[in-house]
Order: sequence, then structure tokens, then C-alpha cells
Amino acid sequence: MFFEALKNLFNNTTFIADIYIHSMILFTFLSLLFIFFIQKLSINGFNNEVDHGISLLNTRIDKIKDKPIVKQGLAFINLENIIKNTHVEDKYVKKNNDSIKSNLIIVNILLWFFITLLIIIINNTCSKHIDWKELAIQNFIIFSVIGAIEVIFLNLIIVKYIPVEPSYISNKFLEIIRDKFKTVD
Repeated sequence: MFFEALKNLFNNTTFIADIYIHSMILFTFLSLLFIFFIQKLSINGFNNEVDHGISLLNTRIDKIKDKPIVKQGLAFINLENIIKNTHVEDKYVKKNNDSIKSNLIIVNILLWFFITLLIIIINNTCSKHIDWKELAIQNFIIFSVIGAIEVIFLNLIIVKYIPVEPSYISNKFLEIIRDKFKTVD
């Protein structure tokens, strides 16, 4: 009985067209959400965690900054050069992120091209009539509501979620320093 209903469902041209339109709008919405919102949200969230971790580390540095041994050690390090080099975006990261954005755009264009081609073929060769305009409007309304819910969820829940404990960065840095300068007993 289930398989018979499933077979009848997939023989329904309007249902199949609805699936295509539904999938395309969802993919496009998620792509735009990623490009214009989630990417920036991710960068800002990471930067905020790093800033918080560094502020915790800064209080620990204040305790040792005036010790002569620390000043002597820092005299051999070209901090200005290190700072200058860290402001340059990593080439791999930039290439990867740019590739993701361009791939999303290309895939969206190709998928919309194929769905448009499918609409033209079905309307001109099949004896069945599909009201594409009605399907598009219905799906647009559904995704407008779902999109609003997702944006609200992102802003109220995901943005406020802290993926790492703020002290992780400073603790990790201090552990590395401790391990590097550990004396053998």
C-alpha cells in the first residue's frame, strides 16, 4: 500500500515540479544565508572569543612584564615584524573561502538554469499543465516564513552560543610557554 501510494505520488508531475522548486529555493536561501550572514557571524564569533582569551592572557602578562628576564627575552624578538606578518590573510584560507563562495554562486546559477530548462521542456512537450507561477508563489511564501524563523533562531540562539571556553586560548598559550621553558628535574 505504501509503495503504491509512493508510485502514484511520483507519477504526479506537479508534485515532482514542486520538489524541484522547493529544493532550489532552499538551496538558494541557504547559499545567500551563508554568504551574507553566517560567514560574517562565524568570523565575528571567532574574533570575539580570541579577543576575550587575549584579555584573560593580558592580565597574566601584566604580572610578569616587568621582570628583567622577560625583557631580555623579548629584546631578541622582532615583535613589529611578527605583528606586520600576522595582519596578512593566509593565502590558503582566502583561496578556500573565495572558492566556496564562487562554487555556491556557480551551482545556484546552473541549478536555476536547469530548472528553467525543465519548465520550458515540460510546458512545451508534455500534455500535463503545471501552474509554475502558483508553485513558485507557494514555495516563496513557505520559505519566507522558514527564512524568518531561521534568522530569528540564528540571532537569538546561535549568535549567543560560545563554542569554546573563553580561557581556552590563554590557557593553551600558557601551556605552550610552560612546556617550552620546562626545566628538567
